[in-house]
Amino acid sequence: MKLPDDRVQSAIDEVPEPKKVFIVRKACPKRLKEVTDFGQTKSLKKSTNSLAQGMYKTPGSIRSIVLGQSESQPWKNTLPSQSESQALSQTQVAKMACRDTYVKQLMAQMGSKCIQKRISAINQLVDDCILKPGIIMSCIFPVFDTIRARLVESNRMVNLHMLKALGTIIPQMKERLHKVVFLLIPAIVDNHLNSKTNAIYSTALAAIRSVVHNLDNSLLMEILVTKAQLISGNAKTDLTDTVAGMVMELYPRRPKMVEQQVLPLLWHMLAVCSRSAATVTLFRALYSHMGPRLWAAAACQPLSIRKGLQHLLSSA
Repeated sequence: MKLPDDRVQSAIDEVPEPKKVFIVRKACPKRLKEVTDFGQTKSLKKSTNSLAQGMYKTPGSIRSIVLGQSESQPWKNTLPSQSESQALSQTQVAKMACRDTYVKQLMAQMGSKCIQKRISAINQLVDDCILKPGIIMSCIFPVFDTIRARLVESNRMVNLHMLKALGTIIPQMKERLHKVVFLLIPAIVDNHLNSKTNAIYSTALAAIRSVVHNLDNSLLMEILVTKAQLISGNAKTDLTDTVAGMVMELYPRRPKMVEQQVLPLLWHMLAVCSRSAATVTLFRALYSHMGPRLWAAAACQPLSIRKGLQHLLSSA
C-alpha cells in the first residue's frame, strides 16, 4: 500500500542522523579512524599528518612536555662546543707539560752528585706533598721511583733523611699509596729494617707502621707476609708482629683472605722458630678468630709443624 507523500516525509524526518564515534589509539596515530553507526570508516590520515607536522614544527613544546619544562625555557645543549673542547684540550696539555717539567726537575735534583742538594730536594718534595698534592699524585710513579732511589743509595745520611720524610709523605699520599706500595715496602724492608744503625732501623720501622696505618690492610697483607717469610733477623720478627696486628683488624672483614695468606706464614714460623715471641703472637691472633679450626687447618702440614702447633694450643 502506498503511503501519502506527507506521511513519508514525516517518517523520514523522524529518523535520527548518524552519529560519529571516534576511537583514538595513542600508540599509533595512523590508526585513528572515523567510524559511523553504519560501520563505514573514514581515514583521518590528513588530520594525523597535520598533527604530526605540527609536532615536528614545535619541538620546544614537545620537549617541554616530556621534560617538564616551560616553553619559555630554551632547550639547552649539554655537549661542549668546539671552543670549549679546544679550551679543555689546551688545559690538559698545559697540565701534562707542567707535570713533565716537575718530574724532570725533581729527578735532576734528587739525582744530584751533591749530597746537600739531594737532601734539599727531599725537603722540597715534602713541602710539595703538603702544598701541591695534586701534582704529586698526578705523577706518583716517577715521584716514588725517585724516593726509592734515595732509600737504596749508599749514603746513610740521605737514607735517614728520606725515611724521616716518609713520615709526612705517606699520610699525604694515602689515597694513591696502594699503587706504589710494591716500590716502597721492599726498599724499606730489604735495606733498612735490619740496619745496625739504631736511628735508621727505628725510622724504617716507623715508616712501615705508617703505611699499615694509612692503607687498607687487605692491599698490604700479601707483600708483608711474603717479606716476612723471605727475610731474616729482626726484620722477620717485626714483620710477623705487624702481620699479627693486621689479622686482628682484618679478619672480621676478610676471613677467607686472611686464612689463605697468613696461615702459610704461621706454618713457616712454626718450622723455623716455633718458640719465638713473634710466632706466639701470630698464633694467638689467628686462634682468637679461628679457634679449633686452626688445628683442622694444620692437618695436612708436616709432623714437626703440627707438634709445634699442638704445643701452642696446649698453652693457649
